[in-house]
Amino acid sequence: MQHSVTGGVLTGGLARRLQSLGPTEKGLVLLQQRPLVAWAAQTLQSFAAQPLLISANRCVDQYTAYGQVVAD
Repeated sequence: MQHSVTGGVLTGGLARRLQSLGPTEKGLVLLQQRPLVAWAAQTLQSFAAQPLLISANRCVDQYTAYGQVVAD
């Protein structure tokens, strides 16, 4: 029996620990020239069914490149 898993990424929050960067969207902070959401999407795509769900209320256009955005 094969199981299907839906992957999801939660974005948003106040980013209190990243205040030194100024106003920022955590999922779009770069790590080795790639946004954090890209790292999560790459990891999840290897075992999760498509599309990847991304919970976001801001920067929807940018997050759409990595999966299906749903507002909370």
